[in-house]
Amino acid sequence: MNTNHRAMIASFALSLLAVRAAFAADVQTKKTEWCEITVPNAVKVGDKVEVRIKLTGLDGKVFLFCDLKDQKHGMVKWGGPPKEMEKGKEAAYSLQVRDVPGVESVYALVYVTRNKDDSWEKALAQTSSPPVKISGRSPLVDLTYKKSWLYLDASNAGKPLVSGDKWEVPVEYYLDPADHYQTTTLGIWGTGPWIDTP
Repeated sequence: MNTNHRAMIASFALSLLAVRAAFAADVQTKKTEWCEITVPNAVKVGDKVEVRIKLTGLDGKVFLFCDLKDQKHGMVKWGGPPKEMEKGKEAAYSLQVRDVPGVESVYALVYVTRNKDDSWEKALAQTSSPPVKISGRSPLVDLTYKKSWLYLDASNAGKPLVSGDKWEVPVEYYLDPADHYQTTTLGIWGTGPWIDTP
């Protein structure tokens, strides 16, 4: 083996170590008495949180559940049916992050039961992963329009209307700055009385 080959191999080995170190810096692991959970430090909306769970305790066959929750414990993504596990085995979940109103971080809620159909109330053990920070959220998701208002007067000042008549509908509204992002459009759709027919 000549000097050039050795230099190339050494360079390749250093590159692998750098990639491994970068990957290790991008994930976080929590160890409990019965499992180890590894999750990324951060993800973008639309990406998947890769959750790896290794059972380190609990003898015998168990069933593993994993769901993705937000910082207020709301459901973000169901992890699917339980996975049959035993001590020493590892399971992986790939759970997509949706753009949920108010979400800042997510975590994996993990628990095990003795039977496949047991609910979380019968869990032998449960824990959660460290929080995973979320980026890339759209401000549109947080708009509720609860601070804004809209008033329409379609009464035509009490004058009767017949088919084909046109009239102006006065509209008053207030759009609160907290309910506005980039462009807000007001649309009005006129509908007539609904008449059921047999």
